[in-house]
Amino acid sequence: MENHKKECKMRKIVFVIIFCFIISYCKAQIDTINKNIMEYFDKNKYKNWELVEKVSSATDKYYKKDTYWVRVLFYKGEYTEEIQTIGSSFKLYKYYHKNELLHRSVKTFYNFPIGESIEYDENGNLIEKVNYDKNYSFSVDSLCELIKMEYGVNLRILSTDNFLNYRVERRYDDNIKKYLYIVIFAVNDNGEGVMGFPIKCIYIDSNTGEILYEKAEHLDRPYSDRIPKSKTFFPQKDDKKKNSTSLFIEETTPPKELGVPYKQGGYYPPGTYRLYNDRAFTKKEWELYVKTRPWWERLFLS
Repeated sequence: MENHKKECKMRKIVFVIIFCFIISYCKAQIDTINKNIMEYFDKNKYKNWELVEKVSSATDKYYKKDTYWVRVLFYKGEYTEEIQTIGSSFKLYKYYHKNELLHRSVKTFYNFPIGESIEYDENGNLIEKVNYDKNYSFSVDSLCELIKMEYGVNLRILSTDNFLNYRVERRYDDNIKKYLYIVIFAVNDNGEGVMGFPIKCIYIDSNTGEILYEKAEHLDRPYSDRIPKSKTFFPQKDDKKKNSTSLFIEETTPPKELGVPYKQGGYYPPGTYRLYNDRAFTKKEWELYVKTRPWWERLFLS
C-alpha cells in the first residue's frame, strides 16, 4: 500500500512537470508566432533603393525605386515611414516605437486619414482601432469615380497642371447637419500679384454621394477656363438660401426636346427632378427622356 501511494505521488509529479513543460513550450511558440506577426522597422529595407541626396539629411531621408517614393524620418529615437506611389494622392504612414516595433499605421488621401488605423503598444498589444470612414459610407473610390465622370478629373493622381491645383477635404457642416466631401479646384498665382484667383468648390454628401451644390468665385479672372466644368448643372451654394420656386427662363421658342431651358446659375422651376444638358426635367419628363437615350448613355443617367 505504501509503495502504491509513492507511485501515485510520483506519477502526479511527473504529470505536473510534463504539463508545465507543454505550457512553457506552447507559450514560446505563441511568442515566436506573435513576434513573426509583429511588424518591426527594418533599417536595411531601403539599402538597395536610390537615396535622393538633394533633399535628404542624416535624420530625414528620401528614397526612390521604380514608381515608389519613400521618406524615412528619425526623430527622438523613433522612425516614421511615409510611402507613396509617385504622383499618387494616397499615402501610407507607419510610425514605430523606440524598440522599432510598429506603433501605428494610417492611410491618407489628400492628407486626411481614411480607412482603419490600428495602434499598438511597445509590446505589440492592440491599443485602439479607429475607423476614419465611419461617417463616410460613400467611399473615396466612389468619390474619385464620380468626379472623373462629372468633371473629367482623376483625383487619384496629383495635378500636373502648372496653373490648376485640386484637393479634397472632409468636413462637417453644422448648418445642414451633414458630413461632406469638398472637392476644390483652384488656379495658381499667375505672378501678376492679383488677389482672388479662380476657384470652384464642390460639396458632396458623404453618405449618398449626391453633389449638393457648387461655390465658384472669381471666374472672370485670368485662367478661369482651367477650372473644370461639370456635365450636369448644379446650383450655387448661395442660391440654396434663396427662393427656389422661381427661374430665370430664357424667352426662346419652345424646346424640341423635353425639359425647360434655363440660364446657368439661375433658379429652377417647381417640380424640377433633374437638371441635365441645360434643361430642367420633371420626374416624368426625365423618365421619358432616359428611355430615348442609347443603352450606354442610360448607364450614367439612371
